[in-house]
Amino acid sequence: MSKLNSFLHGLHLVAGPVLAAVGVPAVLIPIIQHGILDAEIASAARPTPFTGAEKKALVLDALATGIAGANAAKPGAIDPAVTGLVDKGIDVVVGTVNAINRKPIA
Repeated sequence: MSKLNSFLHGLHLVAGPVLAAVGVPAVLIPIIQHGILDAEIASAARPTPFTGAEKKALVLDALATGIAGANAAKPGAIDPAVTGLVDKGIDVVVGTVNAINRKPIA
């Protein structure tokens, strides 16, 4: 299994439960999980992979789009201040997947 496939498999297994355990609202979990997936795939497709910070920025951008869409449909549905919690959740998810794959967590 390639490194990317191994990461994506681990992501599929742990992202939901880990994000929920960190306290991320359930409605945002699929957006975050998909954002991490997209960032990893986009990074792997480049001659020079994205840094962790660049990948996180892509995920947070997807999150902002998701929050804006939800709030357009139902004003006030999601507090944009949740971004700080999601930022932490992304770190925990990536660290957990890296630990599963026996890679350095930080």
